[in-house]
Amino acid sequence: MFSSHLDRRAFLRASGIAVALPLLDSLLPAAEARKATTRPPRLLLVGRPLGFIAENFFPEKAGRDYEPSRYLKLLEPMRGHFTVFSGMSHRYAAGHYASVGIMTGVSSEWMRGVNDIKNGISLDQEVASQVGNQTRFASLVMGGGDQAWNRRGVRIPSEQHAYNVFKQLFIAGTPKEQQRELQRIRDGQSILDELRDQIKTLNGQASYDDRQRLDLYLTSLREAEQHLQQDEHWCMTAKPKVEMKPVTSDLSPTDLVARSRQWLDLAHLALQTDSTRAISLMLSLSSNAHPEIDGVTLGHHDASHHGQDPDKLRQLAMVEEAEL
Repeated sequence: MFSSHLDRRAFLRASGIAVALPLLDSLLPAAEARKATTRPPRLLLVGRPLGFIAENFFPEKAGRDYEPSRYLKLLEPMRGHFTVFSGMSHRYAAGHYASVGIMTGVSSEWMRGVNDIKNGISLDQEVASQVGNQTRFASLVMGGGDQAWNRRGVRIPSEQHAYNVFKQLFIAGTPKEQQRELQRIRDGQSILDELRDQIKTLNGQASYDDRQRLDLYLTSLREAEQHLQQDEHWCMTAKPKVEMKPVTSDLSPTDLVARSRQWLDLAHLALQTDSTRAISLMLSLSSNAHPEIDGVTLGHHDASHHGQDPDKLRQLAMVEEAEL
């Protein structure tokens, strides 16, 4: 019987010379090899509109033997499992409006103000376009903010309430709600069928340029049809059960740490249950209140506009460290 699993010793005995081999799936134990090849790719993007104090986050020395910074000391047990990238800042002159380009990297010339933004597709939506058809949700956009944009540069609304996200992910609707959702999907399919017939009729009377435009429209219809087919499939599929206590309301805006952990817990469960494989999360949007952290008397927003004031920097570091 043929086996794809190689015996390392037999392989080396058959070699006339010794070379350093890459890690091959067939050199792994069978269970490990299967796990390595079936593990789905996942993406979680976390944005913080108020950022971090850079010198507290980035280590001074590059390479594996870096000396951990103040914040990275908290992640020391995970050394070797993550990479810190620096030098990737988008230096927008648009100030606060720059947050809409955090996941797109759009040129600063297109970021002139809240009513004058010409954006591109964000990283999470690019990933969702590749793997989103494999899960219940193509992507999750959470926490508020304007970080997610589709390929046409249109903003994707972000869910600001954690309890709504929990309900979408894990709470099954009543039979009546499920039937209503199924009817909505089938109504949408009927509308698409009618539109497709109308466009076929128009195609026979349209000019070459108009046919090109109609082809683009048909492509959009086909995409919409695929989404509806996926919606129908997932509408008939039971939602996963989780041990996390149901989220029933938003936490206090002053409890920044608990709010952040709640959002991150939801992101973790969404990925763990394979409900989605692309998430963008914006944290600390309700950050003007005083955080419930011992020794902190300033609002997060106020402390972040520190102007190098030592006391504001001290309190800001305490807030950022607590969130980590």
